[in-house]
Amino acid sequence: MIIIETINSHAKHGYTIEDINNGDLRSYKTSYTEKIHLEYAKLSGDKSKIHTDKLFCKKNGFRDVIGYAFFLNTLFSNIFGMYFPGGTELCLRDTSNYRRPFYINDHLLITIKVININIDLQLLTLKKEVRDQSNDLILDGETVFKLSLVK
Repeated sequence: MIIIETINSHAKHGYTIEDINNGDLRSYKTSYTEKIHLEYAKLSGDKSKIHTDKLFCKKNGFRDVIGYAFFLNTLFSNIFGMYFPGGTELCLRDTSNYRRPFYINDHLLITIKVININIDLQLLTLKKEVRDQSNDLILDGETVFKLSLVK
């Protein structure tokens, strides 16, 4: 089970487009544990050497086996569906730029910032980032949602 802790987020869930402002910022944190790594390997079926073979990874310049990049999208699915916007949205577009690898036992800081709102079309554009405990950028990107007017 993934445990996501809210940092500066409001307790409210299920925002409508009128509840959100440009510049709104939400932050969350979680840890990427060995248990999560093994569970994601089982769920995804991806048991490639880059995620399972420490010697292979070291030979290729990495300090250890690499965390699953697409696991980060799982975090966003959880945050977007359960916290912000909170289950009132339909994802229209998502981009993820994987900037550097992350590893088992890394602590991840996830930030979501509202960068555009179109009330007439009910569209919400969010900038997303994931950083590790050293503040190194792991992922950045944007997501566009169509939000409901009513809950």
